[in-house]
Amino acid sequence: MGARVKGDYTMTDTRGSASVDLDAMTRLRDLGELCANTNIQSESALEAILDTAIAFTHADKGNIQLIDHKTGMLRIAVQRGFVEPFLRFFATVDVGEPAVCGAALRSSGRVIVEDVTQSDIFVGQPSLHVLLDADVRAVQSTPLISGDGRLFGMLSTHFSVPHRPSERDLRLLDLVARQAADYLKRKEIEAQQALLSAIVDSASDAIIAKTLDGIVTSWNAAAERLFGYVADEMIGQSVRRLIPADRQHEEDTILKRLSAGERIEHYDTVRVTKDGRTIDVSLTISPVRDATGLIIGASKIARDITERKRAHSLLRRQADLIENSNEAIFVWKVAGGITYWSRGAEALYGYTREDAIGHISHDLLRTQGPVPLAELEAQITTAGSWRGELKHTTRDGRTVTVESRHIRVIYDGETYALEINRDITEDKARQERIQVLVQEVNHRSKNMLSLVQSIARQTSGSSHEDFMTRFSQRLQALAANQDLLVHNEWRGVGIYDLARAQLAPFADLIGQRIFLEGPVLSFTPAAAQGVGMALHELATNAGKYGALASQGGRVDVTWTCDGETFSISWTECNGPPVTPPGRHGFGSTVISSLAEMSVEGTVDLQYRHTGVAWRLTCNADNALELGAGPTQFGTA
Repeated sequence: MGARVKGDYTMTDTRGSASVDLDAMTRLRDLGELCANTNIQSESALEAILDTAIAFTHADKGNIQLIDHKTGMLRIAVQRGFVEPFLRFFATVDVGEPAVCGAALRSSGRVIVEDVTQSDIFVGQPSLHVLLDADVRAVQSTPLISGDGRLFGMLSTHFSVPHRPSERDLRLLDLVARQAADYLKRKEIEAQQALLSAIVDSASDAIIAKTLDGIVTSWNAAAERLFGYVADEMIGQSVRRLIPADRQHEEDTILKRLSAGERIEHYDTVRVTKDGRTIDVSLTISPVRDATGLIIGASKIARDITERKRAHSLLRRQADLIENSNEAIFVWKVAGGITYWSRGAEALYGYTREDAIGHISHDLLRTQGPVPLAELEAQITTAGSWRGELKHTTRDGRTVTVESRHIRVIYDGETYALEINRDITEDKARQERIQVLVQEVNHRSKNMLSLVQSIARQTSGSSHEDFMTRFSQRLQALAANQDLLVHNEWRGVGIYDLARAQLAPFADLIGQRIFLEGPVLSFTPAAAQGVGMALHELATNAGKYGALASQGGRVDVTWTCDGETFSISWTECNGPPVTPPGRHGFGSTVISSLAEMSVEGTVDLQYRHTGVAWRLTCNADNALELGAGPTQFGTA
């Protein structure tokens, strides 16, 4: 095939490759500047893109097809060199149809057919005859994919002889395709912004955008009409210009709520116009996020409600006292049904106003009281009021306790009851929990005092100085257990945490000479106290006489839960030679008897030549919190 010129780019060029590359880069630059020109029509820009692609691939013809996102089909947007039969046949291409562009769309990658008469895509298909009649023997289709992965369409170039573009030509084509995709994405965004701008400008409500510092960034025509400021007077200025001096704190609250991602609806307040008038407005304010989800500002819709507020101010103030109250307020006719049902009643009981009106309140709520309901109604009728606690059942079956007040209302000769109920369910439950806690604290305090007395008696045989030291250390060990139990609200203590707490004087050795290993399990409060004291005594003895008293000594604390059996062990090695003690004091009692009693288990204590070996075995239910099990292992 001889040399052909396509535009100003030559297929065969006797100049150096650097000069050809410079021409190509110059053309790409010019194309980029044309696409960036907002005064250029889209069709003209796409035609320039297509001409550049035809030139770079040395093609005879070409077209750009765009995806119709409603149908998912490709439609020809611009073309060069084709006549009506071809354009009519390929006017729309479905992704499943036999066509190079359809194959490229399915794979989101370039498809090259060097000879259409030899391609499985076309052989035996009507499209082959259409291509040959259009003097097309080879074709390539490159998808138009933007930087963020969006697929916009296909860029295809066609050749009158069998042909495959060179790798250099294809690299240049990729640059053109990327420019085209980014151009189409920008035009789509501009169209969306233009539509949004038209909607905002035509809105009857004031629509304002601002930064998180309260600086106005957009101001529509309705905002001009409402506040009197034109856009140039407000954009770049603080929205606080519209807020009365005594309400400036509102903006601080609004910005704080927006920064937390909250949308504020039906926020009624007062604003100031350019001529100094105050107007009542209702605001809806929404956070605005960037592409990453970060909140960067807010959009605000303001509606003038001045006239409405003036017309209904008195009525609304009266109704608001009832309607917006947190208390459940409703009215029922004595010996009749409910006639009014507040929002507070809806919130507390779950019944809407439509659900409640007309129903007998005692039946709807299944009222339970300290007196018969007939007596309650009689007291309202005769005495004019009733006060006390009632139990009601909500729509979802919950029982709530309310502090109830009933006031007699005579209207049009009929007797009604205005019922005002405050939910005290949580207060009652809290009082009951406090009572239980007081009893529990009393019980635990007595047990603690007994344990302290026992520690004091068992330690008293020492000298005064030694007594104070040992007694203080044992109380500190007990306090460490208490701290962990209180921190966990007496629901148990993790074994790993307990061991670290009792080994606190040797914290620097943990992971070096002291190793803790076992599954993640939690002791019951009783087990935590007994085993914790035992670990303290073992650590104290090891520090004085055992493995922790020498440089090379080692202590392993391990625990396991095998089915129904739990065990924890303390093993010393590489320390000074160990011999059984000559007498058994309180420490021995803690290590053996106290530990055994706390879990109803068995202690095996051996004074081996290599070091002390202590092991406590018991039923897992006696030592571990219900539901605790070996989920993972921790080692230090």
